[in-house]
Amino acid sequence: MVLPPVLFVGYMVLSLVQLRNLVRVSSSFHLDYANGLIQEYLQLKLEREMLWLEHCQVPGDETCLAQTWFTQTPNETGKLFELEGKWALYLDKERLPNELASFFRSQQGVAQIISRTAFHDPVYWFQIVDQTGHPVFQAYPEPKTWSARASYEMENSLGPYQLDIIYQSFGPKQLYAVAKKKLNFSLIFLFFILFIGSIWFTTHSIRQQLIVARQKSFFVSTVSHEFKTPLAIIGVATETLESGRYRNDEQKSRFFQMIQNELNRMNRLVQKILQFSRMETGQMEVHPRPCDFREVLEKSIEVFRLQAQSEGVELQVELQSVKMPILADPELLRQAIDNIIDNAFKYRGTHPQIQIRLNRQKDRYVLAIQDFGLGMESKEIKNIQKSFYRIPDPQTQGIRGSGLGLSIASAALVHAQGEIQIESEFRKGTTVTISLPINSEQEPEDENHSAS
Repeated sequence: MVLPPVLFVGYMVLSLVQLRNLVRVSSSFHLDYANGLIQEYLQLKLEREMLWLEHCQVPGDETCLAQTWFTQTPNETGKLFELEGKWALYLDKERLPNELASFFRSQQGVAQIISRTAFHDPVYWFQIVDQTGHPVFQAYPEPKTWSARASYEMENSLGPYQLDIIYQSFGPKQLYAVAKKKLNFSLIFLFFILFIGSIWFTTHSIRQQLIVARQKSFFVSTVSHEFKTPLAIIGVATETLESGRYRNDEQKSRFFQMIQNELNRMNRLVQKILQFSRMETGQMEVHPRPCDFREVLEKSIEVFRLQAQSEGVELQVELQSVKMPILADPELLRQAIDNIIDNAFKYRGTHPQIQIRLNRQKDRYVLAIQDFGLGMESKEIKNIQKSFYRIPDPQTQGIRGSGLGLSIASAALVHAQGEIQIESEFRKGTTVTISLPINSEQEPEDENHSAS
């Protein structure tokens, strides 16, 4: 009779120890997440200002500098920026506090995690201090208590400045505020009793939350990098066209083509994010109707022809000249095809060729999209259709991507009774094959026309 209580007490102690360790790990992760988010925003801001100065009509003009955080006056706390060896720029320490306050208020991603409410303070607080320890910017007055605190160097953004971050967790004050607003105390007491009796459920829930938090952190970081490059290119091209700094109409047309390419890239990323959100919440709208597989594919190929021309890629397209009737949602099918072709461009390596073939095999139409680039090992094929998954290959880590393309394509094809197969050979390329059943009710009589 003594053994069960002893085992129970031992289990409770072990659970509390595990819970404490998980809370410690969670706090550290939240601090790193906030640091990455804040410094990413600052780095992007400074890069855009450097691009602005790089294309300013009169280098060194005070009018140009007045619209940035920079000055040409040396100071003891400002970071030195080099601009192609032409300018020696420093952070303007006099204007920097007001500029930082205005900047963080305008960035929704940061403003949301530090916004105060009438019921309680947010879980994050941060400040930026100079070399003397003097605060240059504070989100709001420093809280008296916290769960974890850390300081980070800002080498990649604000130079000698330091970033202090506090994570306050979800403490009694926040719990009381929520309870006062939405619950009554009898329910709180009931939840407390259930919590004591089911503590192992709590540890499991915390583990799941850590996984989700890591995924969110990865997603925010990835999307920031995905948008940063096209935004910078569009900004430079737009400023060049606006100021008339081009030699001839051919160069002007090339700048417009650059803008169109980057807008198409951003549009595909936005569509991925929206489609993934609908897929995760079970709200994906599907409207199947009779359509032409060949026509849907041609629309996708037309979008990528501009990108192929600008990147020097040869698109080898083999299509039959007859209609290919299927029953599917053309918009979802188009998104699936776009995602797969986009992957072929990204992972083609240095090989300047992509093959796209659409033909009939028995009672199905089969689309094969093949590149001859990086490829992957056979053990990775079963994982790449998972959301947020990226292959741990050093040559693919620097390639833009959110890890959502194939998972969205797979979900879209399921609704069209389609199948997707992936064949790949390491460093020799990848072939993604989509097959869809033929809509026999609208099948044309002659299926043997010549290929184009």
